Amino acid sequence: MMDFILEAFEWANLPYTIMLLLSMVFWLSYIIGLLDMDFLDFDVDADADIDLDVDLDTDLHIQKELALDADIDAGGNGGSGFSQVLSFFNFGVLPFMLVMSLAILLMWLFAMISNHFFTGGNLWISYALMPVFFIVAMLFTKYISNPLVPLFSKLSKEERPEFVGKIGTMRIGARQGGIGQALVHIEGQGEFSLTVRPAHEERIESNEKVLILAYNADKKIYLVEPYQE
Repeated sequence: MMDFILEAFEWANLPYTIMLLLSMVFWLSYIIGLLDMDFLDFDVDADADIDLDVDLDTDLHIQKELALDADIDAGGNGGSGFSQVLSFFNFGVLPFMLVMSLAILLMWLFAMISNHFFTGGNLWISYALMPVFFIVAMLFTKYISNPLVPLFSKLSKEERPEFVGKIGTMRIGARQGGIGQALVHIEGQGEFSLTVRPAHEERIESNEKVLILAYNADKKIYLVEPYQE
C-alpha cells in the first residue's frame, strides 16, 4: 500500500494526483455543505458566447469561490461547434464538477498504469501524454455518465418556486455585464442558488441584497438589481 501511495506522488504522476486530490476536496466540501453542486456551472448559449465570471471571495468563512458560468443552450440551429462539443460530453445536463471529477479520476488511472508498465516513470513522456489522457478520459466519461443524463434531465425539469419578485443575497458578486450567484430563501422549501446578472450594468458585491426582476429563459439567468431595505 505504501508503495502505491509513493508511486502516486512521483513526479510523473504528481499533476494527476494533485488534480484528483482537489476533486476529492471539492466533494468533501460538498458533502459537509461548504460548497454546492453549482460551484462550477457552464453556460454557453447558441452563439457560443461564454460568460466567464471569476470572483474570489476571501471572507472570514474561508470561502474561495470560482464562478465559471456557462449554461449550454443548443437550441435554434443547433449552436456552434464548441457548444455542440460541450453538449456531446453532457455538460449542461450533468453538473460540471461531476463530469470533470470522473474525467480526472480516469486520467489519474491512465497515468498510473501507463507510468508503471510502459513509460518507466519518464517525466517528459508522462506530461506529453496528458492531452491524450484527457481526450480518452473525456470519451470514457461521456459513456460512463450517459445513464445519469435521464435522471438529471428529470430533476432539471421539476417545478421550482417562482423567484421573480423575491429578495436574495449575493453569494458571489457580479461585475458589470458579468454573472454571479444569489441565494434565495423560500419559506418551507429551503434555500436556492441562482445564476444572476445585474439588470442595469452595475456591479453588485458579495453579500449585497438584490431584488429578482426577471428570468431570461434562453440563457437561464435571473436579472437582479440592488435592493435597499
